[in-house]
Amino acid sequence: MLAIAVAALGGCGGTPATTPPRPLYDGGEEAKDFDDAQNAYRTDRFLDAYGMFDSFILRHPSSAKTKEAVRLIFESAKKLAEQGLDSTFLGVGVGKSPAKGLELLKDALIKHPYEESSDDSALWLGNFYFARSELAEAAVEYELLIKNYPRSECLPSALFQLGRCRLHEFEAVDYDAKPLREARRFFQRLLDEYPGDKRAPQAKQAVATINEKLAEKDLRTGDFYISRGKPTSALLYFRSVVDNYPGTASAAAAATRLKEHAPERGGQ
Repeated sequence: MLAIAVAALGGCGGTPATTPPRPLYDGGEEAKDFDDAQNAYRTDRFLDAYGMFDSFILRHPSSAKTKEAVRLIFESAKKLAEQGLDSTFLGVGVGKSPAKGLELLKDALIKHPYEESSDDSALWLGNFYFARSELAEAAVEYELLIKNYPRSECLPSALFQLGRCRLHEFEAVDYDAKPLREARRFFQRLLDEYPGDKRAPQAKQAVATINEKLAEKDLRTGDFYISRGKPTSALLYFRSVVDNYPGTASAAAAATRLKEHAPERGGQ
C-alpha cells in the first residue's frame, strides 16, 4: 500500500548524465557483472542488487550500461525501502524497517547527484516520508530538492508538497501562524513560477484557505484587545484584516468592527 501511495504523489524528469571515463574491463566480464546484478534485482534481492550495480559502475565506468546501472541503483534502494529489512529491538523482532533502503538512496544521491533520475529519486524520498506522515523528514528532502535542482521538472511538486507539510504543522487559529505563512509562501511560489502546473488550482485554493485562517487569527486578536478595553490596538488588527485579506469572511466582519469602534479611537 505504501508503494502505491508514494507512486501516487508523482515523479518528474531529470538532468542528463555526464560523459563517463574510459573502460577498464573487457566486454565479456562487463556483461556478466551487469547480468548478475540485474538478476539480483529481478529476484527481489534488492540489497544485493544495490551493491552489485554499485560495484559494476566502479569496475566499468565507461560502459554503455552505466546510465542504466545508476537508475537501477536508485530503484534497488527504493524497492528495499518499500520491502523493508527485519528490524529488532533488544533482540526482539519489531517488523520490517525501511531505514536501510532510505540510507542507501541518500548515499546514491550523494554519489550520483546529477544523473537523469537523481531529481526524481530525491522527490520519491520526500514522498516516501510524506506517505508515512513523517512530515519533518519529508520537508527536509523537499527543501534539498529545491536547493539542489533549481531547474528540475520536480520543482512544482516539491513546492506543493512542502506547502502541504507546513499546513500540517498548523494546529489552530489560536496557535503560532508561522507554518501558515510558510505554507502560503510555497503555494504562492508555485502559482507565480508555474501557473500552468496541474497542481495550480489546488495551490490557489490552499492560498485562499490560508488567507481565511490568517484573517480569522488577526480578527480574534482584535476582539481580544476590545475585551481588554484597548480599542486602539484592536483597530490596528481590524484594519490589517481589511487591507491584507480582502474578500474573506473575516474582512467583512473586521470592516463592521471598524465602524462600531471608531468613536473609541482615543479612548485607550
